[in-house]
Amino acid sequence: MSRFSKSAEKHKVNILDLGVGTGGNLWFLAREGFCAYGIDGSAAAVQEARQMLDTERLTAMVSEGEFNKLPYDDDMFDAVIDCASIQHNSPPEVDKILEEIRRVLRPGGHLFSMILEEDNDLSAKEFVTSRFNKEKITRSFSRFNNIAIDHYYYTEGSATRSIRFLLVCADK
Repeated sequence: MSRFSKSAEKHKVNILDLGVGTGGNLWFLAREGFCAYGIDGSAAAVQEARQMLDTERLTAMVSEGEFNKLPYDDDMFDAVIDCASIQHNSPPEVDKILEEIRRVLRPGGHLFSMILEEDNDLSAKEFVTSRFNKEKITRSFSRFNNIAIDHYYYTEGSATRSIRFLLVCADK
């Protein structure tokens, strides 16, 4: 969140971590002094994130909930971070989630999203994983402005398994 890192009033910058998981991004945001919020569909993940924050004596608002019905006010966030969370929904659900993200972002607010483009046997089989290409991203993010798309690629297992993400930055 380098756009906000030099702000003297970071505590007034509201940032939502969509899909907090174990809370790594939320921990960083809270440690850096941002007004950090997080949401995850897993009660266990929310509990783990809260425990980590408590251990470090950091403050963030963490909720269990659905991404397609975000429990936040309109125009509340300066930024939303999605690190490979919304991709675990069907494409129609991803569109609903993006509308919710747009709703909670302030005018001029920023979205950073990391979305699966391609993998080789790395995706979990127990839940939905949607893959996107630039065309699908352009279509799904069409209601956003200043869309920038980059690639992130890595391998595992001596390069026998690979995964490629699209990194999407967009503004409301």
